[in-house]
Amino acid sequence: MTTDVTSAYDGLRGAIGAQGQPLRGALDIVSIERFARASGEIDEIYYSDDAARAAGYSARPAPPLMLSSVQEWGGGPAVDALRPDGSGVGKESWLPFGGLQIMGGGQSLDVHAPLLAGTTFTAVPTLEDVTLKSGGSGELVMITITTRYMADDGQPLLTCTETLIGR
Repeated sequence: MTTDVTSAYDGLRGAIGAQGQPLRGALDIVSIERFARASGEIDEIYYSDDAARAAGYSARPAPPLMLSSVQEWGGGPAVDALRPDGSGVGKESWLPFGGLQIMGGGQSLDVHAPLLAGTTFTAVPTLEDVTLKSGGSGELVMITITTRYMADDGQPLLTCTETLIGR
């Protein structure tokens, strides 16, 4: 299947400013430990309540990348509900990719508060910008999404601005 990159670009440009469905999540100790181990974290604050308290945290913290790295905070969709490239879960399922295959192009994080075990939150993604670029192997669509993570008490936790590359 060939994808008309220009048509996909036009569809995405028309969606700039749109927000995806709010996503709900919760930070729990087991998930924090698993993410910390998988990402190579060695600081004991991620594995020990005593170490976290000694470092001044009221609960065990999560690594800052955890919120933006998890694509689906629930059970997730069935495999046959995914796009051919495996995307389309969680925070990006609402975007009109128009058949583009998507890969990550980097992200920047602004951490507003410690991410602590027991915190429940809502994440709201917004399509900020879409540009068309020419690469060595053809046209690429650069997609900028900002996702704001807020604790249930309204406290801002994290803002993630990420670039996706579509082809």
